[in-house]
Amino acid sequence: MPRIWCTVVLAMLVVVLGLSAGCTGRDYVPNRDIVVLKLTPDCSLEWTRVIDDGFDDAALDLIEISGGGYAIAAQNSSSRFGPSRPVLIRLSQDGAIDGGRFVTDGLDVARAVIATGDGGTAVLTGNGTVVRFDPEGRMLWERATGIPEAYMLLSTSDGGCLVGGRIMYQVPVNDTAGVGTVLPAPVRTTETGLSSGGPILAEAADPSIHPTLLEVPRRFTMVRMAMVMKLAPDGAIDWERQYDDHGLTSVESLTEGPEDAGFLLAGEGTLPNDSFSTPLLVLRLDPEGTPGQVIQFGEATSFPWSVRMKSDPRGYRILYQPIRISQENYYRSVVDVVLDRDGRELEHRTIDASIAVTWTENGGYFSVGIPPGEDRTGYDVSCGLNGRCSFHARVFDSQGMLVLDRVLPTTTFSEVTKVVQTVDGGYAILALRQNE
Repeated sequence: MPRIWCTVVLAMLVVVLGLSAGCTGRDYVPNRDIVVLKLTPDCSLEWTRVIDDGFDDAALDLIEISGGGYAIAAQNSSSRFGPSRPVLIRLSQDGAIDGGRFVTDGLDVARAVIATGDGGTAVLTGNGTVVRFDPEGRMLWERATGIPEAYMLLSTSDGGCLVGGRIMYQVPVNDTAGVGTVLPAPVRTTETGLSSGGPILAEAADPSIHPTLLEVPRRFTMVRMAMVMKLAPDGAIDWERQYDDHGLTSVESLTEGPEDAGFLLAGEGTLPNDSFSTPLLVLRLDPEGTPGQVIQFGEATSFPWSVRMKSDPRGYRILYQPIRISQENYYRSVVDVVLDRDGRELEHRTIDASIAVTWTENGGYFSVGIPPGEDRTGYDVSCGLNGRCSFHARVFDSQGMLVLDRVLPTTTFSEVTKVVQTVDGGYAILALRQNE
């Protein structure tokens, strides 16, 4: 009887949650198109390409490849509730679709794409698989890295690549009797019931009997660790590391250091119980992946944050967005941090831009975002599920001062995911358009 009653309660809860989802818009199913915009150096629109190859098309990464074309790490779903498959799309220099293929046979997303020294590309999927393609788009090799949540793919100077992400383990814990200890608990033997006529547990045959004991199943905690794997040009594994004793819970960005100095990785740290902010950490690695000292370079709220890194003659540069929460709103800004080769901060500059930002060849910055308004503070990158927004292309000098602001076509897209500067001095924008 108790099991039947619990089933009824759970069924009613499902119905209530379903109705709530319908009232609040949680029945939303993505129906998007990929949009690529090419701008001239003065941010005038040169061309636009819309990619609609199924019910839902989305993309997370775009790079310029040799010859002036583009490679896009995308995903495609052919039906309203269909799962996505990872896709590699190539565009010509003038934006024409130059080819497209599925990255793997399985269901996944294409997380990142890099250019390889031979004019080809390599793509990372969300489950940690790296696939290498030649310049004509033919697969050369495929490597499963074992990183269950993979985020970053970096091309290395030796022709190989570095893969970063997060791995999680379940560890049994008990707060009072040591790790993995199982504590006994009494079984109820007295009559109980509800005044409304609910189910009643059968009374024990002898109410005076001493309670028996029942073992409680082990409790677990999730342990999250940063994980990095170095692959050779042919896909062989050079080394693999998990940085479980350095406070890092993920790898969000990677870069190779100057003059064979190894690598620098950035990621989230452990969230303190009494804080709303997540520490943002960097960790230096030598060429073999041996870790150095962890250094905190900033903090962000629990909202998703983004970070870009590159090497610098002095050490490293980091662009990130430390969203700050107030009682009524949260504030966005972009910070450019210069670190020395040991990871210590040398410079710190705030830029009035969105997180869709990149460095320019002259030492400045380029960004695309939605200006601040009544419902937002700081530049944003998404209109949300409904409505159209006014996106601005903004160019800054090396001191973060605005030198150009141009409004982009308002009906072209509703979210921007990445911006890059192109070899001709212009810019490419990877965006998404939400269909009705």
